[in-house]
Amino acid sequence: MQPARSFAKGKAAAVPAKGKAAAVPSMGDHKLQLNGVAGRMAHRMLNATYQTGADLKDTNAFLAEVQTHLKASADLKGALMAKELTHKEKSTLMEDILFKGMTNKNLVGRAMLTKMVEDADFEKHFDEVCSDYDRLVYAELGIVPAEVVSAIPLSKQQSKQIKTKLITLISKGQTVEVTESVDTNILGGLVVRLGDRAQDLSVASRLSQLEIGIRAIA
Repeated sequence: MQPARSFAKGKAAAVPAKGKAAAVPSMGDHKLQLNGVAGRMAHRMLNATYQTGADLKDTNAFLAEVQTHLKASADLKGALMAKELTHKEKSTLMEDILFKGMTNKNLVGRAMLTKMVEDADFEKHFDEVCSDYDRLVYAELGIVPAEVVSAIPLSKQQSKQIKTKLITLISKGQTVEVTESVDTNILGGLVVRLGDRAQDLSVASRLSQLEIGIRAIA
């Protein structure tokens, strides 16, 4: 799953007028369609978010915080994954330990997570569900994630120029959200990922290609 994003705050759906049912889109109405066990769970969580009028990014941030807590506590994660414990025991653990230690109190996320631990393959699917829900949220909000890796920190002007260029590569109505990171191993240049696309313009990549070419003619 990706880190909690800083995209503009917005509700998943308008809260319906009193006495009227919320218009909940079916899985087939979602802008991105995912398959598999994790994909179906993520779609159900998205529907629950729409149904309650909760904030998409808040549910997304909730899952990111859960992942952080589970990575920090191997004992808690092991207990929640243990097939020997009953669903009631796992629910108690989440309420007494996990949820109390979290700053995000998202009710949709809590309800769905409590439901998810009933699955015997919870350990197998949880991280994938988080990743799939992250992808669904971005698709629903029309946000294309981009990652720019450089050997040294970029200047504000460089960051602005790169984002301006990336905006020209996405569809009308979409927005791009750029995450920057530094990796000295690339030596120089950039590695850019935009959605599912990637472009390696690093010095390390060019040296590797040069080495392959030299070996081919040696």
